[in-house]
Formats: sequence, structure tokens, C-alpha cells
Amino acid sequence: MDYKELAQSMTGLREALEISHRDLCLSHAINEENLCECVLPRLEYFLVETLRCSKEFLAQMQTRLFYPWLQEMTDSVSKLYVLLRNVSQRLKQLIHLFRQNGAEPTEDFATLEKQVQDYVDARLMGENPENLWAWKSLNHLKICIWLLENQENTFLLMEHLPKELTEEVINILAEKAYTEYKSKQERVRINYLEELQDELDGDLPDKHFMATKLKELRADSGPAELINLAQNYQGNWFQLIEELKEKSYTESDLLKVFLYYFKKEILFSLRNREVKNKECPALDEKEKLRNSIIQLQNEKIIVDHKGVKKEEYIFQYANHWIAVFRVLVDLGHFKNTDYKGFSQCMNQLDKGQFRIPCNYEVVKTIAKKGYSKPLHTWKYDTVYHSSHERYEQMLQLAHRYLEIYQQTI
Repeated sequence: MDYKELAQSMTGLREALEISHRDLCLSHAINEENLCECVLPRLEYFLVETLRCSKEFLAQMQTRLFYPWLQEMTDSVSKLYVLLRNVSQRLKQLIHLFRQNGAEPTEDFATLEKQVQDYVDARLMGENPENLWAWKSLNHLKICIWLLENQENTFLLMEHLPKELTEEVINILAEKAYTEYKSKQERVRINYLEELQDELDGDLPDKHFMATKLKELRADSGPAELINLAQNYQGNWFQLIEELKEKSYTESDLLKVFLYYFKKEILFSLRNREVKNKECPALDEKEKLRNSIIQLQNEKIIVDHKGVKKEEYIFQYANHWIAVFRVLVDLGHFKNTDYKGFSQCMNQLDKGQFRIPCNYEVVKTIAKKGYSKPLHTWKYDTVYHSSHERYEQMLQLAHRYLEIYQQTI
């Protein structure tokens, strides 16, 4: 639900109110009750639709930090208030008229109240329940008044909500929004972390590296003024939001700040933790690991190519090393992005016995093609994998190596 949808609903309601007010005035002037049969259905429809949209929009407003359309909404609501009250007054006059003519409900009060509430609840949920009363009835007039009053109260809440955004509320909303933003940016985290680690090439980040990357991050994150505000008020959401509003920044600019903070967190996490790549296995394990890879590379399977069966190596390409890397990472032998350490270890093990040598650049490149997650989470993705057949080969290779490794080591 965006403001444009609400505005369209409010326009429809304003037109319905104008027509209803005119017809209700005429109905009262000529003392003609039957005219209500034409007035109330249209009025109820627009009241229900606008009230439903308003309540949905109000719920969204309660999680928002920026209201760029607030003045426009306030102006529209102010015009509707007069119409809402005028129509409500006319409906009350008709109720008085019907009572004078003896049009009182025959049901007991409790039954009537439940019928009315069930009917209104169903209408607000988008249903179209059977109308239990004649359009001109006293009961249905009360329904329209109830809807009018609720619409007016909802508009009042929408108008005053921004004034209720205290420092505490803004801090809670901003922190929640930032947390939700980070949870949806896993691909950003992986890509940025890999980019940093590729540049480090196995080294720990020093002061020069940190200063350079922070400078680049500031330059790439948006307008200088925006990032200066983000730096000056980092940790103080309330003051940051107030400054952004004062300088006419919007929610899209806040998202740029979120991205800046997120990447900064990733950068500092690299500095604050000990980055220790796993070393190649001890001497007594090297031979077993070498043998497991030799066995994998020499193993053949029967493959059906368009009805023609032939024998092929299961390990056919240099990029198939990612299957070995993935298994060893999942078993805890290497860190998730330690492509360099893995490649160096495999080259130490290789004494001319590996049919296809391990190449660091190839492993690093193929890892980004959908193979950077644990083996049990792998799934075919047309964005990353050139063909389903190639993906299935890689998956089969990884599972086979896991079997060989568990039997050998």
C-alpha cells in the first residue's frame, strides 16, 4: 500500500460524500425515505474501501521514519472532514425521521449489535456478506454513521502519528529497519567480504589497508554531505533522522546510509577477528588426502549422451576443484573463502600425480558461480550455472568425493 493508492481511495470517497450529501439533503427536504435506497449502497462502498485502505496505510505509517507526502495528505483529509461531518449529520437526521415513523428494529439489542459488527468486519476484510436489512432501515443508517466516525478517527490518527515519533520510538524503528535491511543483504555481505579478502590475498588488514578502504567506501556510498552526516551521527539514530529530514533527504537516502554502515561493519569485522587460514594437513594425513584426490580424478562413470553411453572421468575440468574445496570447507579444513590457502595446500600435495592440477584463479572464480555455500544447500540456479547438466556433474562429483574422503581419511 503506497500513498498513491490511498489518495485514489480518498478521491473516490470525497466524490461519494458530495453526492450522498446532496441526495440526503433532498431526501430530508421532501421527507422521502425511499431515496436512501440509492444513497446508502454507494456511500457504504466508498466508506468501507477508504477505511480499509486508511487502516492498512496507518499500520505502515507506524513503521515509517519519513513522511514526504504528509502535507498533501493533511490537506486532503482537512477537506474530507467537513464532508464526513455534514453527511454524518444528515444521516442522524434521517434516523430521527425513521424513528418518528416507527421504523425501530424488531431484534433484541445484543443480536442486532452482533449482526452489525459481523457485517462491518466482513466488509472491511473485503468480503461481500448478505445484507440482513433493507437499505432504508434504521440499522443500516447506523452502520454508515459507524463507518463515518471510524474513518474520521483513523484520519486523525494518521495526521497526528508523526508528532508521536519520540526519540525512543525513532531509535527503535531505525534499529529495526537497519537490522531487517542487513538480513536481506546476504549477497552484498558475501561479495564485499570476498572482494576485501581477495585484495588481502591471505594477509591481515593493516592501518594503511583500512584507511584506504574506508576512503573508498565513503566515496562510493553517496553524496559527501550525506555520508558526513552518517559519520557525525553514527550511533545516534534520532539525531541522524532529524538532520536528514531537515536537509530534505528521503528514505532512499537512508538506505544509502544503511549500506554504508553495513559495509563498514564488514570491513571492521575483518580487522577485529583473527584471520587464520587452515594449514595443510599434518604429514601423516597428507598421503591419505593426496590418495583421495588421485582416486577421485581417476574414477570413471558411464554417461548417457542422447542415447549413446560412454565412459568418462567424473573429474573432467579444472573448475571441478571447487567440489573438493567445498567438501573440505564443510568438514572444517579450510575457511569459506580461503581459496589461496586451499590451492597452495593442493599444490604442495601434488607431486605430478594429479591428472588436473589445482589453479587458484580458477577455484576463486568458479566459487562465485553458486558454489560458495555449504554443499547441502546447493541448488540449480539459471543465474549462476551455465546448464543443468554441468550443475548435476558438479553436485555428483562433490558427493562422490565426500564418500571417498570419509573412506580414506
